[in-house]
Amino acid sequence: MQTKTNHINQILSQIEGLSYDEKVEVMDRIIHSFKKQKLTARQGLNSLKGLGKDLWKNINVNEYIDSQRKTWD
Repeated sequence: MQTKTNHINQILSQIEGLSYDEKVEVMDRIIHSFKKQKLTARQGLNSLKGLGKDLWKNINVNEYIDSQRKTWD
């Protein structure tokens, strides 16, 4: 079984054999992959936006906070 380090070293060795233009293309593809992955993670968080909004629709926030503060004493 090949370790991650060995696998990475093998990939780097293959990249070293490429021309300058091919290396730039590999770099561009890696960067695109990272950006795509980052965008997917951000979309996951954005999907939570507005969650529970319906629960607060008919509640006066200031009145709710005041009622909660009264329970502290």
